[in-house]
Amino acid sequence: MVRRQGDERGAALVEFALIAMPLFLILFGTIEFGWAFFQLNDIRHGAREGIRLVAVDSDLDPAYAGVDMDTNGERLAQATCERMDQEEGVVVTISLRDLDSPANGLDIGDDVTLRTSKGLDQLTMVFDPVLRSVELDEVVTSRLEQSPSANIHGTTWACR
Repeated sequence: MVRRQGDERGAALVEFALIAMPLFLILFGTIEFGWAFFQLNDIRHGAREGIRLVAVDSDLDPAYAGVDMDTNGERLAQATCERMDQEEGVVVTISLRDLDSPANGLDIGDDVTLRTSKGLDQLTMVFDPVLRSVELDEVVTSRLEQSPSANIHGTTWACR
């Protein structure tokens, strides 16, 4: 029988207690920031897809996705929402820039901007004090390739 010099019972428990907190922070941090990166990529993807729809003034069915929409801008914004994996809580805004004159209307070559934004959703809530106020936001600008519908400027749509 081997005799120990000192009492070492419980040493492993103390060592685990010292290592557990940094280990769990790394584990939950990897999960949380991976999820945040996924959401950011989803917002960016939606903005790129949406600006393409707006630039070519995609002719969408008025009853698109079963949502009652009055304007083509709303249909384009809803179509942008549907191209995202996590669309709930996303706000899509379509605006036209650099109009020569409001009387001249919209024309091919005018700049159009589409913005997608959303508050960051968290999985673990471990980093809630740090991530609570994070807003994911993507702004994409393109030139109109087709004459747009007159009612797309200033469209703001909250995805459902």
